[in-house]
Amino acid sequence: MNEARATNDDAKNIVMTVAQSGRYRVAYKRPTIIMQQRLQLLIIGILLICACRVFAEGNAAPTAEDKALAARIRALIALAPGKPAQEYVVHALPNYREPHELLVLTGATPVSEKQLADARTAMTVLVQEFQRAIDWPTPPSFTVPHTVKPITIDGKLADPAWKHAISFTRQYPFNQTQPAIAPKTTWHMLWDARYLYVGMECADTDIIAPVLPRDGEVFNHDCFEVLLLPEPATRKYWELEVGATGSIFDALNVKNMTIWGANYHPEVNMTGLRVATHIDGVANKPGAVSRGYSIEMAIPFDQLPGMTPGQQATAGTHLHCLLTHFDRHADGRLDLYAFCPVLTWVHNIWNYADMTLGK
Repeated sequence: MNEARATNDDAKNIVMTVAQSGRYRVAYKRPTIIMQQRLQLLIIGILLICACRVFAEGNAAPTAEDKALAARIRALIALAPGKPAQEYVVHALPNYREPHELLVLTGATPVSEKQLADARTAMTVLVQEFQRAIDWPTPPSFTVPHTVKPITIDGKLADPAWKHAISFTRQYPFNQTQPAIAPKTTWHMLWDARYLYVGMECADTDIIAPVLPRDGEVFNHDCFEVLLLPEPATRKYWELEVGATGSIFDALNVKNMTIWGANYHPEVNMTGLRVATHIDGVANKPGAVSRGYSIEMAIPFDQLPGMTPGQQATAGTHLHCLLTHFDRHADGRLDLYAFCPVLTWVHNIWNYADMTLGK
């Protein structure tokens, strides 16, 4: 009877299946209740271990200095909007989301002494970088002279009207506040009712600027760039680049305000844009020694965001702009310059100068 009872009990936990050869395979069913109990015990054990670890290692208390450091970072973040620092802050903290290390310094997250020390180190570096960004020079303001007679666009800047232009002779390496000594570079600006005129000339001994199709990677070679933002609230701005050999890249972009970068639209081209270049030497010839090149641009006002086709500009109009120069070298280096100190990169619209159309 005992043997029979044992056989019957075993049968409840056995499943007989037929194998391909006709032989039987025997699989023992695991009692589900026992497995559930074991799983529950395992989970309880893991939770107890974690709790003990938090108790043992996660009881480090932030100091008053730690909390002051966290408060200083938050104060710097609050100062960033509308300044060149804004682009820097949203790059480090997308959507202004506070980093875990900052919460550690406030005591909001239990951590070990080592984790607290690591957070303290990271936030000390961050506060230094944020302070540098907050202290970045304010973009300049200037007035662009008006010209009655349209300028001849031939790339040579030979039109007499250029003598009355506003000119900028300093250029600053990106993320530096001191101007570069070389290469010598000059920007000129004028306007009439239809166009904003921009002339650029620079010294360059090795001109590297292959002829590219529209919206090719002009920015990877010798070129000048103009970024125009009529109104920061609209977030729409033109990115215009002209290479030393006349290639054009143009895009109508929409700035992201709380995260890094912008929405780029190179498929949108500026209708009526006029450009010309002049090379004093030879481009794209290894070993050739040149003296430099110049570029002229006539940018139609009615293509700017907020303007309508045929609309003319008027004195007193405010625009925001950035003028840059990319210098490619024969050894592969690419140096980036701007006519004013630039923090981060060209798409930092809070770094654009305030430009007024004069009478």
